[in-house]
Amino acid sequence: MKNPSIKKNIIISTLYQILSIITPLITAPYVSRVIGPNGIGAYSYTSSIQLYFSLFAALGTAEYGLREIARARMNIQKRSKLFWEIELISAINSIIMLILWLIFISVQKQYRIMYLILTLNLLNTLCDIS
Repeated sequence: MKNPSIKKNIIISTLYQILSIITPLITAPYVSRVIGPNGIGAYSYTSSIQLYFSLFAALGTAEYGLREIARARMNIQKRSKLFWEIELISAINSIIMLILWLIFISVQKQYRIMYLILTLNLLNTLCDIS
């Protein structure tokens, strides 16, 4: 089995980081023009609340997973077992936070549509295998 190339991983990671920085710079002017200042404020407020739920859903499993899987990179069975254990922990945390999020949305009167749209971010946390 061929070992993954460190150069390839660095290039892909760098491109991903650059894209994550450039994308908001391209989309922000358009979004601000379309939804206006009140919409941006409402989105920032609702997004900040949703971010707490996503943070608790992830609970640092990505960093922990990277470290542990890197340690077991030569043992395929151990690496696979670690991956699925960490993914299970992440999925359980995400489902619990998704349930709490839906309860939170049900008691909110203002910005309910934005909260529902931001539910996609929690689902993204559930599906994230990085």
